[in-house]
Amino acid sequence: MTRTAMLAVIVLLLAPGPGAAQTGVKSPKPSNLLADYSAAVEDLARSASPAVVQILVQTLAPLGKGDSQRMGFVSEQEATGSGVIVDSAGYIVTNAHVVQNARRIDVNILRSHENGQEPHGHLVPAKLVGLDRQVDIAVVKIEGPDLPALSFLDSDNLRQGQFVLALGSPLGLQNSL
Repeated sequence: MTRTAMLAVIVLLLAPGPGAAQTGVKSPKPSNLLADYSAAVEDLARSASPAVVQILVQTLAPLGKGDSQRMGFVSEQEATGSGVIVDSAGYIVTNAHVVQNARRIDVNILRSHENGQEPHGHLVPAKLVGLDRQVDIAVVKIEGPDLPALSFLDSDNLRQGQFVLALGSPLGLQNSL
């Protein structure tokens, strides 16, 4: 329903006025609202993306759930998740389920060079600072100079109808929006 309503708004913003084709009169220029909104989202993604990280975890997990021949055996498994740097000292907030029981945690951060190259991934080891399984939140820490950080805002100030965007690196994707 929301997609249909959004599509209708977009069509209304871009559609020519009534009778424009029949009378040969040019309709006024389409509204720049959509282009302005798109540019604002691009700017937000560009400024926030450096603080969004991908977390790579290695764990040991039991083999053969319900398979009596494999009971007691474990294998090394890898998983990924998203996180966000919340302090330039390298503190990262992620989900507890991403890092619980981790034997090794690495963080893939985007770094760009001074020569104008596109940002590329840089793997940094991390250590678990703490986690709360009930709330499903964890903090890990990495070391590095001048780390980009995003700050928390007060979600109580949000109002119904406001747009909220989510940035992350789910399922191995790099900085999705």
